[in-house]
Amino acid sequence: MQEALRSIIGKHSQIGTSADPIIFEKPYYALFHCRKELREMATRASNVPEQTQHLGWLNDFISNNLKALGKVQTGLVDKGLIDFKHLPLIFEAGSVVVGQLLVHGEHIKTPAKAHKTKQPECFLFHRLSEPVKDENTGMKYIDIEVLRWGYNGSMFGLTKEKTRIKEFAGSKKITDLDCFPLQYLGEEEKNSLIPRLVQRGKMWCQNVDASNFQYQGIAMVPEESKRGWETNLVPKALSGRIILDHHAFMRAFPALGNPLYSSGSSEGAEDDQDAALSNNAPSPADLWTLSSKITIYRLGLWSFFDRQDFKPTDAQALLCPGTSLGYSLQGKEWGYFDVDLLNNVEWAKDPLGKLEVPQIQKDMLLDLITDHNTKSVGMDVAAGKGEGLIFLLCGPPGCGKTLTAEMMAEQQKRALIRVTSGDLGDHPGEVDQRLTALLELALRASAVVLIDEADTFLAKRTRGGSIGDYFHNAIVAIFLKQLEYFPGIIFLTTNQDDDIDPAVISRVIRLRYGRLNPSGRAKIWRHHLSRAEKVPSENELDQLCARLGEAFELDGREIKTLSNLSLTICRSRKREISEEVVRQLFDLTHGTSVIGSRA
Repeated sequence: MQEALRSIIGKHSQIGTSADPIIFEKPYYALFHCRKELREMATRASNVPEQTQHLGWLNDFISNNLKALGKVQTGLVDKGLIDFKHLPLIFEAGSVVVGQLLVHGEHIKTPAKAHKTKQPECFLFHRLSEPVKDENTGMKYIDIEVLRWGYNGSMFGLTKEKTRIKEFAGSKKITDLDCFPLQYLGEEEKNSLIPRLVQRGKMWCQNVDASNFQYQGIAMVPEESKRGWETNLVPKALSGRIILDHHAFMRAFPALGNPLYSSGSSEGAEDDQDAALSNNAPSPADLWTLSSKITIYRLGLWSFFDRQDFKPTDAQALLCPGTSLGYSLQGKEWGYFDVDLLNNVEWAKDPLGKLEVPQIQKDMLLDLITDHNTKSVGMDVAAGKGEGLIFLLCGPPGCGKTLTAEMMAEQQKRALIRVTSGDLGDHPGEVDQRLTALLELALRASAVVLIDEADTFLAKRTRGGSIGDYFHNAIVAIFLKQLEYFPGIIFLTTNQDDDIDPAVISRVIRLRYGRLNPSGRAKIWRHHLSRAEKVPSENELDQLCARLGEAFELDGREIKTLSNLSLTICRSRKREISEEVVRQLFDLTHGTSVIGSRA
């Protein structure tokens, strides 16, 4: 009898099937789930008297003691309904369940419904908790533990997740639950849902490391608590380019790491892996009919797979998350990003054409960066030292320093990770941790790093005895170490290079920028004003920009701001861009005209 139960139930997560004797607790849901298989086994065992007798006793017990569950099955479940009390009736061990589960639910800080993924996700059901009473609301709930396909930064395998069904009155449609077995979806819905989730899962698997995407939508971002060691997740609207990288995310936020789950047994592991990698793995459409043992072991889901050259089966792809871990370049936020909202990056065409610096300077920078990309031998005899390419761009505001870094990264089709003082904090330990995380991400993603206003971090060290002096000197030392050993490309910008610590100067390539001349200003005016909805002829636009370049001694940033304001005004008035509008805005923004004054 026990052998029969083990062969049917397999490695049940809530029943000690390896124990002797096997013990079932009332109301015997697990027995009810396998009643059909037990009857079929009894029929097949008719030539073995002892086995027939034992299975007969078990089937008689089920018939006599599980009538109440049978009535619930016919009265509710067969009609697609369930009540809270009998939720365990629809959740069979190892069955595939579908739901819109919370991202890392135990860390969600705000109301659950605001943070569900756009698309449902599929999981393997693992176990149900006993009903628990919420101390705040007095309502009961049941926690559902599920397994999904995951990635720990170096290997793929199963991870544990948890969701919750709150108590409800009366009966409810099974498919209206936050989490329910896939088998209760209609055939048309299953045939539509499963291919979408498989395709999404394969995309998730292919882009867990150092992948560039465009993103627009809600992401779940970590919010560090005042206690420091606890991390919550909150929703935030993010747009722009992102880098997906699970390894870098977990290094930055180890508290949010989700370890791969092991059954604690290696039984059948070799067979599992062979089955998972074979072409005979069941299709997703068959998954919900499989038992726990077949679902987990025959599909190789207990096995761990190295990242290199891993290609998921459809079964594994079906169980992949709907969110991926990464970093928003514009929002400067680590987060969980919805895979359905990912789009390919569109790199700018001729980005260096937007950069108004001497051509010889562009060519030199491009040659250095291109050579660095192909270099395999370090510049320093000490291993790991001096292999980076570090530029210090010096000059007045708006002369093109920041734009140089942006356009060089764009030219190389590389992400640009921008760092300012507000991103790193002011405590040495915090600065070191955050800078290390960003530089590691940059290295993994072959990104260019831009550290704006570097004099904030790298001003000359002092011998003062204040805590502020101590912190500043420590931060300079941290940066020196990072610059020394970082093998990638970094652009530092400053308006005050005379204030930079000498030890930094000796480690960088210093490039000086001068103020824009009228010709350079005219080219920047033209770049921005040519985007107007209504523009004059090419010749008239050239003449307009030449006059503006001569008339206003502005830096590049000021020209961009004034151009955008002018474009907005002309668009609102449905007029062609004109010198009159630009001059009026200049008077308002630069103090020659005062709002509210009378002529």
